[in-house]
Amino acid sequence: MLEIEHRIVQGGMQSVGYAELTSAVSNAGGLCILTALTQPSLQKLREEIERCAAMTSKPFGVNITVFPTINSPDYKAYAQSIIDGGIKIVETAGTPAVREIVEMLRPHGI
Repeated sequence: MLEIEHRIVQGGMQSVGYAELTSAVSNAGGLCILTALTQPSLQKLREEIERCAAMTSKPFGVNITVFPTINSPDYKAYAQSIIDGGIKIVETAGTPAVREIVEMLRPHGI
């Protein structure tokens, strides 16, 4: 279903979920998850998705975790960047607000 060789999923890991780790795990036959909120901006997320795609032809996903914070990022904009990046696998967790993100992703086959 995920088009991976080994049933191993490396979940999103804050501060280390960059293209290097993601592409290495995916190239080894597992599925790795790039961490969206490790990126300091939407543009950096777009660039990191492109960078990872250039480093592997294998499937990889993106994590977006929705937490209540005083200065929350624009979660919907991050989700749109994931959609625009052609990502088909998303790992998510957090508050009930995750539903809004899932509703954005589903029509795109994610």
